[in-house]
Amino acid sequence: MAMNAAKQMEPTEFEVLESIPKDPDTGRFIGQARYLKLEIASVVEGVRRFLHGVVAMETFTGDVVLEDCVEMTANTVLHYHGIVKVPRSCILKFIYPKHFFGQQ
Repeated sequence: MAMNAAKQMEPTEFEVLESIPKDPDTGRFIGQARYLKLEIASVVEGVRRFLHGVVAMETFTGDVVLEDCVEMTANTVLHYHGIVKVPRSCILKFIYPKHFFGQQ
C-alpha cells in the first residue's frame, strides 16, 4: 500500500519551539521582519521540501529561528509549525533571499 507523501514528511531536521529564545548569548535578533524560504532534506525521494517563515534570529552557529513557519513542498502546504529552530547543517539551500546572512 502506497503511503501518502504528506504523511511521510516528518519534522526530523528542525526543532519546534514554544517561544523565541530570549538569551542574548544564543545569537542575534533580527530587527526587521524578513521572510525566508529554506530548502531542507527530502524524506520522500524526488519531493523537495521547504520551510517558509519570518526570521526571528540567527544563532552564533548559523542556525535560524523562524516564526510563523510553514513546512511545504513545491505544490502543497504540509504543516504549520509556528516557531522553529533550523540547524545550519540541515539547510540545503537558501531559496530567498539567496544571500541571507552573507551565505553563498
